[in-house]
Amino acid sequence: MAVPEMEDLFYYRLASKQITQYKRERVQPVGKGSVDILLDMSGSMDAYMSFNNKQHKRFCVAIGATLAMMKSLSNDNRGFNLFVFSSVTRLFGTNKDSFPQLMNKLLKLTAGGGTHLETALIYTLENIEVSKSDADLMLVTDAEDMVRHDLVNKKKGDKRICTCHITSYLKTKEFVEPISDAYMLANDDGFFKFMEEVV
Repeated sequence: MAVPEMEDLFYYRLASKQITQYKRERVQPVGKGSVDILLDMSGSMDAYMSFNNKQHKRFCVAIGATLAMMKSLSNDNRGFNLFVFSSVTRLFGTNKDSFPQLMNKLLKLTAGGGTHLETALIYTLENIEVSKSDADLMLVTDAEDMVRHDLVNKKKGDKRICTCHITSYLKTKEFVEPISDAYMLANDDGFFKFMEEVV
């Protein structure tokens, strides 16, 4: 893109269908509750990947996907918590925040630091609201870290983990696919169709 700072906004608009010329109407999903989104902002997310046959930073694609998820959840009046992680996991925002302010905050994030994927997953699963037994976890990561599948699967119980794998390095699929109830590799527009179906 001519203006690098606009790349995140472009992916958000592409993912949320704001670039097309029709308005997307959504019906309130029956039986779907809140969603916790876990966004990887570790240093490896600063690397480039192939997306729609072009090279883009993984973190730009991840932010676009995360913004689209949050917008979709907001449109459906579903609750969400956004957690970010690298060396440390923290709550970054919720559906109670102003969406434009949360979007601006998210667009200012930069990738950096180590990756502690397993710790981030456990932390987020433990912090999903107890009253929301149908809460799901959307994991947005390049999965450049080992995960003990048995530990994570035991901790998640009946919650679903849906993974948006942001990478061109397919070897890391083995780290996240065994813990995922839904899995999609982010490498083309089919990724955004997947997000519509699982969110």
